[in-house]
Amino acid sequence: TYRTFGLWLEGRGIGLWPAVGDPFSPNGLFHLVHEAVLRINAIMGFVALTLIFLILGLLEASAFQHRLPHAFGTDVADRLLRAFHILGWKFRRYMLVRTAVSVLTGLLTWIFSLMAGLDFAIAWGILAFALNYIPFIGSILAVFPPVLFAIVQFESWQTPALVLLGMTLIQFSIGNLLDPRLEGRALAVSPFAVVFSIFFWGMLWGIPGAFMGVPLTIAIATICNHFHDACWITRLLTPQSKRENVKKNL
Repeated sequence: TYRTFGLWLEGRGIGLWPAVGDPFSPNGLFHLVHEAVLRINAIMGFVALTLIFLILGLLEASAFQHRLPHAFGTDVADRLLRAFHILGWKFRRYMLVRTAVSVLTGLLTWIFSLMAGLDFAIAWGILAFALNYIPFIGSILAVFPPVLFAIVQFESWQTPALVLLGMTLIQFSIGNLLDPRLEGRALAVSPFAVVFSIFFWGMLWGIPGAFMGVPLTIAIATICNHFHDACWITRLLTPQSKRENVKKNL
């Protein structure tokens, strides 16, 4: 249809291909594959670098605890160590909540795919489960593959439109409504701070920033909670019902 429309415009003196390019030509397909490979390579490189820093940090964790008093003094070192212990607990809880939400997203996607008669329903559920670990962007990426497959599988446009509506509803309701509330309640961070951190760090660092946005916000709020001069940052990020814990740590 797209090619036919382009040829129809060319017959009337309107050149479509020079302006936007032919997406079905070998060059167009190669360009799309090339861009996808570059993005995947950048993400894999970021994950590998993160793992290297994590391994090196774990190897020096014990020595780092002994160096803290010499660098910052006993009082500041004790505050930092308490913050790091709480931070480790929060990170484990964050991954537990993220995994539970991802499982729910995968199950709903699988059930909806079965109800819509879409082939490879288990594959779409697994894909939604895996991509849900990438906040916001993963929800968008999880919608398009099953919709494109529905366009190929079904002859009418009604079923692909239903698949698009259902997948979007699942991802939007869980990713933008349920997930921020669960994470905010489990981690003592407001739902607005959860959503804002994803957008803010995502604008700074792209997909890696969106992936690390919530953990970075949790780290900032937890560390600032143990220092009087910076506790106002924690108060901005903490719900009203959780602010009593901020006073206790000062």
